[in-house]
Amino acid sequence: MRTKNCYLAVRFWRIAKRRGQQRALIATAHTILIICWHMLSDGVVYEDLGVDYLARNDNPDRRRRHLINQLEHLGYQVKLTQAA
Repeated sequence: MRTKNCYLAVRFWRIAKRRGQQRALIATAHTILIICWHMLSDGVVYEDLGVDYLARNDNPDRRRRHLINQLEHLGYQVKLTQAA
């Protein structure tokens, strides 16, 4: 969580803003344990997935619907048009 620009820090802060820092700490420790298990069992070297890994793999349709719902809950009417 203290290291900047790495997958685990991004994962920690995404969980922490929803569930709190204690649960995020346990979830991140679990992720590290899984990474260590794969490294030892498969004999591979750890490669960081990168800061934008979660954003790259996010479903754009799901994100669009979520953002539209957020704006509608704030009292806005949303009409989307395709960008040029």
